[in-house]
Amino acid sequence: MKLIRTILLVAAVVWLLNLQSGCQEAQKVPEPRQALTAAPERPKIAKDKEPEAARTTEGPVQIQAKRPKKKKVPRIKVDFPVHNFGKVGPNKQYSCGFKFKNIGNDTLKIKRIQSTCGCTVPQLKKKTYAPGESGTVNVTFRTPTREGKTSKRLYILSNDKKKAKFGLTVKATVELKIDFKPKSLNLSLKAENADIKPITIKSKDGQAFAIKGFASSRNVITADFDPKVEATEFVLEPKIDIEKLKKNLRGNIRIDVTHPQSSQINIPFSTLPLFEVSGPRIVIQNADPKKPVIKNIWAKSNYDDEIEIESISSLNGHMKVLSQQREDNSVKLEVQVTPPPQTDKTKRYFRDELKIKVKDSDDLTIRCNGWYPRKKAAKKSK
Repeated sequence: MKLIRTILLVAAVVWLLNLQSGCQEAQKVPEPRQALTAAPERPKIAKDKEPEAARTTEGPVQIQAKRPKKKKVPRIKVDFPVHNFGKVGPNKQYSCGFKFKNIGNDTLKIKRIQSTCGCTVPQLKKKTYAPGESGTVNVTFRTPTREGKTSKRLYILSNDKKKAKFGLTVKATVELKIDFKPKSLNLSLKAENADIKPITIKSKDGQAFAIKGFASSRNVITADFDPKVEATEFVLEPKIDIEKLKKNLRGNIRIDVTHPQSSQINIPFSTLPLFEVSGPRIVIQNADPKKPVIKNIWAKSNYDDEIEIESISSLNGHMKVLSQQREDNSVKLEVQVTPPPQTDKTKRYFRDELKIKVKDSDDLTIRCNGWYPRKKAAKKSK
């Protein structure tokens, strides 16, 4: 009996479950089928033409700024601005070249080649050089007659603003094949024949030579010689004209010889004057007409002679001697300079000369140069 009840209970449960399932399926509404249509094909984009917005990059986006245009400028370059001829003979002509190049990006314009003396003569074929173009400054150099080292400067003046005045140097060492002494002469106005010493000229290499010329400044010094005689050594006995020497206290002796390696020698001479002044030039800065300037000047003898002043005069009237004080063979002069009024404001300079007449001698001169202060520009009112 219990078995039958159980079977009936199970059958009832199954029936109820089937009934519920059927109701749920009845509630489902079938979806209408949509017409199948082909979707439009997306255009393919080439990788090299991909829009900027479609690109992806890692990290922050970097924007490269435009580089400024390079300024056009000429630039001069000289590989070897110094030329050394080494050991050379005196009074000989030598040549060299200084190569340069325009390493800039604009035309290099050479204005001129400046030489500091007539012994160096520069030459340049043209004056404009394109970027990358090269040129050469050719130089002819005549060596001095004096023995020893010598150096001369030249300058390339161009439109290169950084090197507008480019320096070149020519060097050499002059060697003489003859020796001479003395190398210089110190003469005296009070000694016999000015106390000049004999001049000895000797060959260094044993090469015989002749003396073919002897000359001095203003013909103060002379000497006898035979241009036909050749030897390896000569001794000359110079003669002095004292009156000419008084007017030409300094000068030079030039002796020409026929030695193949040394054609000329030069011997300078100097002489102390009979009388001179110490401090022969007075300089006044910021001159003030209301404030005279007083200086002590010494007039002295170089040969222990007594100095006798005969007269004193001023060229422009701005100088005068306040007092004289004799001490041994000299005289102390108290000189006063009174600057004149500055009548022309554009002229800041004045000058004067004090002439001192010494007995039995030439005049002594004391010069004065003065400058007025610069006037400050007036400030503009606001």
